[in-house]
Amino acid sequence: LSTICDADRIAVIDNGKVREIGTHDELMMKPNGRYKRLQDLQNLDQDVKKSKKKKDDDDDDADEEHADDKDDGTDEKESTEEDKKNEQLRAKRARSFANQDVMFFVIGSVGAVFAGLLFPGWGLVFAYMVE
Repeated sequence: LSTICDADRIAVIDNGKVREIGTHDELMMKPNGRYKRLQDLQNLDQDVKKSKKKKDDDDDDADEEHADDKDDGTDEKESTEEDKKNEQLRAKRARSFANQDVMFFVIGSVGAVFAGLLFPGWGLVFAYMVE
């Protein structure tokens, strides 16, 4: 949205219909306007990314400071176990989402096999025709 802030007229289209028209300032003045909500969401996303980057930088600094303090690596073992559990949970969740689309997967696989065999099949057919 930052690229259109200086435009003379901005049209907000929702579900194929023009919902709001105006300049950036006019659209931002509307308390429950769609454009204002989009702008707020974009700003919120940027703030989240900045805070996440700052947190990662702080964590990296803390890791560097305490690199010599690690005794036996039990924290690493615990974190790897948690990572494995989280990975298993994500895989289970992905499979549950994919279960709804199994039929599409089967149809797509059969179509892919057919499409893959089609070109070599034409080659064989033409080879027998030439003989």
